[in-house]
Amino acid sequence: MDARTSLILRLLTIAAFVLALLGFGSCTSVQQGPPIPEILPLTAPEPVPTPALPPVPTTVPGPTVAPQQFRAWVPPQVTAAGDSMEGHWAVISLTPPPAETLEPSKTIPRTPRQVLPAKASPAPIARPQPADLPTPVLPGQAPLFGTPPMLAVPSHPNGPPPVLLPGGLP
Repeated sequence: MDARTSLILRLLTIAAFVLALLGFGSCTSVQQGPPIPEILPLTAPEPVPTPALPPVPTTVPGPTVAPQQFRAWVPPQVTAAGDSMEGHWAVISLTPPPAETLEPSKTIPRTPRQVLPAKASPAPIARPQPADLPTPVLPGQAPLFGTPPMLAVPSHPNGPPPVLLPGGLP
């Protein structure tokens, strides 16, 4: 941006700020108007008349129970077949049921555990081992298994004796 555009943007920003101050300045002045009446009586809720409670019955409907029992209401039910069953009271005892255990009349004899002999495993299969044969290796390629035997590289008939190189031809 050049200096002229920058100056225009600053002037516009300052003008917008001044207009905002003047616009919000009226909000801070003291408001004039009639005095506010006492608010507390206006905000109090209106009294609600309390309904008369029904009298508490002296006897509770349903059967009376013994000290070690309680009763439960079973609501009316409709079965899957469409039959309806009336609601009724069920009396349940708090005493635990007698311990019932079932034991055989006589013990069942068991046979002693037999130890079975281990199965004889067949003789291991002799797998042929890779022979120590020279593996053909291309120039610049690493040998596949171990170090290959030394190969003689033929030399020029009038030159030095042959040079032995590991793993291939020059």
